[in-house]
Amino acid sequence: MLVGTQPLAEESGYEQGTAMLAGGRVGPGTVDLVECIGRIETITLAGQGVVGHGSKSGIPPALRRVVLARDNGCTIDARTSVYRLEVHHIRERSKGGDNSPENLTTLCWWHHHIAIHRQGMRIDARTLPRRRRLLPTRRSCGHQPPQPDPHTLAILQALRTPANRVPP
Repeated sequence: MLVGTQPLAEESGYEQGTAMLAGGRVGPGTVDLVECIGRIETITLAGQGVVGHGSKSGIPPALRRVVLARDNGCTIDARTSVYRLEVHHIRERSKGGDNSPENLTTLCWWHHHIAIHRQGMRIDARTLPRRRRLLPTRRSCGHQPPQPDPHTLAILQALRTPANRVPP
């Protein structure tokens, strides 16, 4: 895939300022995947000459090793897998996430490629670092929060508890 970009590209989450020069059309999800596991090579044209600026990993290799050593296994709650571990952004780069260790977590191959990148699930950033939860997206599973029970709503109103939340 070859993408021509302008400064506006990164600022807009790759929604504007990009042009596909070769390869298929991609969206922000693919850009996140490339940032996560791919390599990015920067090349510019200077007059008639091509200037290569080298390639880099989306996550620097040394930082990747630090996160893998820190987490010592898949960080999804109740998982103990240490097979085919990969580092993933908790908050995607296209949504303002960065390469800080606090924004990186270790996932097994299945959670990383199937649950996150294929099914569209996200990591709940509010969970503990070694007990991460996956959040389903509405489009991937049709999840709808349940409607509150009328009897429970009446009790909450009698107790003068705010009823703008779903009861437990």
